[in-house]
Amino acid sequence: FEEFKAAKRLTGLLEKGGFEVERGIGGLDTAFRAIFPNFSSKGPTVALLAEYDALPKLGHACAHNIIASSAVGAALALKQIMPDLEGALQVIGTPGEEEGGGKVILVKSGIFDSVDITMMVHPWNKTALAATSLARVKVGIEFRGKPAHSFAHQEQGINALAATIQTFVAINALREHLKHSKSMVHGIITHGGESAITVPDYSSSMFFIMTPDIDYCREVFKKVKSCAEGAASMTGAEVSFNSYGELKELIPNQALAEVFGKNLEELGVEIDKRGLFEGILCATDAGDVSHVVPTIQPYICLDKNLIWHTPEVAKASVSKEGRKVLVNSAKALAMTAIDLYANKDLLEKVKGRVQ
Repeated sequence: FEEFKAAKRLTGLLEKGGFEVERGIGGLDTAFRAIFPNFSSKGPTVALLAEYDALPKLGHACAHNIIASSAVGAALALKQIMPDLEGALQVIGTPGEEEGGGKVILVKSGIFDSVDITMMVHPWNKTALAATSLARVKVGIEFRGKPAHSFAHQEQGINALAATIQTFVAINALREHLKHSKSMVHGIITHGGESAITVPDYSSSMFFIMTPDIDYCREVFKKVKSCAEGAASMTGAEVSFNSYGELKELIPNQALAEVFGKNLEELGVEIDKRGLFEGILCATDAGDVSHVVPTIQPYICLDKNLIWHTPEVAKASVSKEGRKVLVNSAKALAMTAIDLYANKDLLEKVKGRVQ
């Protein structure tokens, strides 16, 4: 939640474009809501979601700069004709997507209570119009043992690092028994001791648990806890857990995604009909929004050869092709919003069909 520069730039553009901006929504300093004031209360409230957080040392290696720019670009285009449409337009700035779960906080704060539809676009290495996502639980595990000289008095020590290592071994065995091929548990050791000559009395790790739905994710979390508790029993260390929240799976609105896809095709974007509704093997806090408001987060191909969260993605996001994806995304978002404002039958179909 440190996107101060990006939030300032985006809100400045929206204010200059005639939007009324509320900063710090949901208790998050870098979150915002921009509302175009000239609207009709008869139609739907459409919210375009902007993400703008980057990755440590990598910059925009997830291309969130395109997400934010396309949302703001679509909003600035739509405001030209909003007086002629029935409905309201918002841009909601949602920080901390990568690890903070900003949208989860905004959902709990009631930011989406007055919204009928939410839309955003995410660059990727393929096009998937009604893509789902995985649910995710993030957990920290800490072991506390007893220090001792590693060579002279090793029998007096309780090795917290050994407990962490045994936890990884147990989780590796657990993977074989997860019921979904898309279920994953990945972790890192965040602290392993201070010196090899002293038995580590403290060790910590961080795990991401991802499965196709939140219920099974919670079930796997219990199994991961059992792995750590078993390691504690084996080594004599004490174990504790820190929960860093969970993300629900994305429920894409297929009816709305199909309209978005048609608009992309009108812009001359070629869409491979294979895999348009494939699940993407990642988690997003947009999933929590989709559980309360009809939502789409279509993935638009930036470069099929890209591996995400790498420097190459950051470079591609500001390339000529990146700009093309940005402009087409903004146009398709604006066109789809117009369809929602102008077509009451489509609106009812979208609001009644979350699948």
